[in-house]
Amino acid sequence: MLYVSNDYGICRETSLGLFSRLRYWEERRVRFHQPLIFLLSTFLMGCVTSTPPETSSDAARYELPPQWTEQERVWLAWVPAEETFYQPPEQTAEQLAIRAEIVAKLSETIDVTVMVPPAFVAEAETALSAAGADMDRVSYYEQEIVEYAIRDPGPLFLSNGKDLKIRMFGWDCYGYSYPLRDPSCYPRGELGRHIADDRGLPVEQLKVRSEGGAIEVSSDLMIAFKDAHEWRNPEMTVEEIERALLEAYGKDKMIWLDRTPYSDYGGQKVGPYYGWGANGHTDEYVRFVSDTTVLITQPDNNDTDTVLARADAAIMAQNKAQLEAATDMNGAPLNVIEMPHPDLDALKQVWPMGPWITDPFPSMFRDHEEADEIYWVPMASYMNFLISNEVVLVQAFWSEGLPESIREDDLKAQAILAEAFPDREIVPIQTLQINFLGGGIHCITQQEPKLSGA
Repeated sequence: MLYVSNDYGICRETSLGLFSRLRYWEERRVRFHQPLIFLLSTFLMGCVTSTPPETSSDAARYELPPQWTEQERVWLAWVPAEETFYQPPEQTAEQLAIRAEIVAKLSETIDVTVMVPPAFVAEAETALSAAGADMDRVSYYEQEIVEYAIRDPGPLFLSNGKDLKIRMFGWDCYGYSYPLRDPSCYPRGELGRHIADDRGLPVEQLKVRSEGGAIEVSSDLMIAFKDAHEWRNPEMTVEEIERALLEAYGKDKMIWLDRTPYSDYGGQKVGPYYGWGANGHTDEYVRFVSDTTVLITQPDNNDTDTVLARADAAIMAQNKAQLEAATDMNGAPLNVIEMPHPDLDALKQVWPMGPWITDPFPSMFRDHEEADEIYWVPMASYMNFLISNEVVLVQAFWSEGLPESIREDDLKAQAILAEAFPDREIVPIQTLQINFLGGGIHCITQQEPKLSGA
């Protein structure tokens, strides 16, 4: 595996800047002369080392603890209105209110650190106080560039029980291509490094490209989508990707799921169905709740009468079969439990085609006529829950006017989690406007492990 040297200096800053501009020009079809590419490649080779900045025996002690282990704090990002993916003002206000509700509930039992641009600290403080947060347990980490889904670019906290370190995946903005990605996305990949520098924590930059939401772990096992990681890391073999991910998280065995459901694709999913997504994140579809039990989302047969639902159902059934065939470190099968999957068609927004949407994204909607309608679906899932010290925050979707079947699915998901976590309070939170941004509760939070003696 290759590691970027921790002796950053001008090497890191210059290489990141050059890469950002290269991608920016490339996506706008600007042609480069070969000498420029050769010079950049040569320069970057001087920034890369073939060994990590510590011995392998020391690195093996650090791991990402399962989420049900004790936590020191939870992080959450407060995203200003202009950073929320073309949402109208009323929807932006609603998604910020959801963040405030999450912080308020968490702050009853654990410290919460809110990452927020300096100009919006007062706004965040007013909203959190109004939501009933315990302000003595809320702190702010001021950061000019904030990623809406903080779990994905970082910070990724690893622990050896006594100390923390931060590891950072290669960041390519979820693999999005232009126009769904622009140069402003790239600096968000440095958030973990900023926190590490401010707190004096060691940091490692990994070669493999992934995100926090793309990996699910128990004490020893890891689950990930194979197709997503192959696509994102074309220069690596599956064996190299697997080894890199296991080493990054301090785990012993990988369980690959071959295919990502279409509903997690960003942009066009299938047919007239569109929406944001993370292009291969396990935290929307499969989650460990103990070292022996894993939950997997499966649609109800009555909810598979659309092209998107049918396509997803076939992949989800394949994922379930692969999980049922998997074993733990002792060769024992896992206890696989089905979770309901929300009816995305009932939650969709119907958008008329027109310049208001085609002008910013002409290539994304090229298959449709102006008279067409498109369906914008949320990244809604009961699997995007957050396990914290005394609570489990789970998404809920039913509201007045929606089918009763959605309320039934809400209650069924809450009951399954209550059985899995009898010592924690199960807290449903209505998250639909967050889901329309392509993620959910788990995506927009990140736990920091508690150290022994802390």
